[in-house]
Amino acid sequence: MATYRTGTIATSACEAGGLPRHRTGPARVACAACRSALRPRAAAPATRDRCWPARPAAECTAGWPQLRIQPQRLGARPLRATAGADAAAAVTDEPAPLLRAQLPIGELTVRPLVERDVRGAALLLTRAFAGSPEAVSLQEATEFISDQLRSPELGVTLVARLVPTDPSLLPPGQTTRLVGTVGLAFDLSEAASRDGLSRLRALPPASAYLSNMAVDPKLRRNGVARAMLRGCDAAAAGCAAGAGARSEVWLHVREGDEAARALYAGFGYDEMEREAQQSGGLLGFGFGGAPRRGRILMRRRVGFPE
Repeated sequence: MATYRTGTIATSACEAGGLPRHRTGPARVACAACRSALRPRAAAPATRDRCWPARPAAECTAGWPQLRIQPQRLGARPLRATAGADAAAAVTDEPAPLLRAQLPIGELTVRPLVERDVRGAALLLTRAFAGSPEAVSLQEATEFISDQLRSPELGVTLVARLVPTDPSLLPPGQTTRLVGTVGLAFDLSEAASRDGLSRLRALPPASAYLSNMAVDPKLRRNGVARAMLRGCDAAAAGCAAGAGARSEVWLHVREGDEAARALYAGFGYDEMEREAQQSGGLLGFGFGGAPRRGRILMRRRVGFPE
């Protein structure tokens, strides 16, 4: 009895078998009706879903296991045309990073905020300023950040995300941790009207106003704030969507907040003037509140050494 392996279609003249009996695939084949010698015919195309000569589809595919394709996903987003591709290389809606920094606690990325960051950034702001004159509610912070996200020409909110060296710092099911946020206003007239800071109207046109710097209280003094200041420089220089190049960045710091003053001065911000006592409210929000101490107006020229 003759048998043939893959690549050859076996046929028999046996009428009892009806149509030539054959299978595609790696199995040995023979005429099951008469056990007569099989005569080889030209090799068939190597396909999984087609036999040669033509046979009914049910018979043609019977010799192959059903192909099961598991859809690939990136979070809640389905990936298309990714068979055999690396899901990590799929395109996402995240903007390009403004800065990457290697810190003692892990790798930090600073980039513009996107929709999925809104709640985390709002939570960070409310926790960072809780108990201070700048304290605001979670709802107020969320609404402000969402409004700014919809109007990139007015300003941008940056977030710092950490891939920690210590995995226990990660939230459940997450690969990064949001550890910082800061706002940068490009339209100073809008910022002055919103915040009640009339002094901003007199700033040079090619300026940006920095506010609402917040770092995760558990991870302070690890270089996160300084990395975000560098990210603000990049955004002010025109790297953020909706902004032309800005030559200066201005900010306010509370009198008596020596740690913040030292941070900004160490990064190249110069004290320009001191302002009288202002009403409360998170810088950049202008919600009002209890009286607080005066503020110091500081400036940095973008591109100058830190």
